[in-house]
Amino acid sequence: MTKRREAKTVLIIEDKDKIRSFACQVFELEAYRILEAEGNNGGVGLARENRGALVLLDLRLPKGDGW
Repeated sequence: MTKRREAKTVLIIEDKDKIRSFACQVFELEAYRILEAEGNNGGVGLARENRGALVLLDLRLPKGDGW
């Protein structure tokens, strides 16, 4: 019997729908659990509530930046 590993979580914070959707598809192909946010307001809350393996963050968001 093979052991199933628990899916690692990736948080994707990106304001452009097409880019966010593409990134989600890539990580889902590798069986990651995906959390997504359109901007840094929702993204910061998700990051605080969920421990993830990776945060993919757009550095140029409309209301503030990723820095």
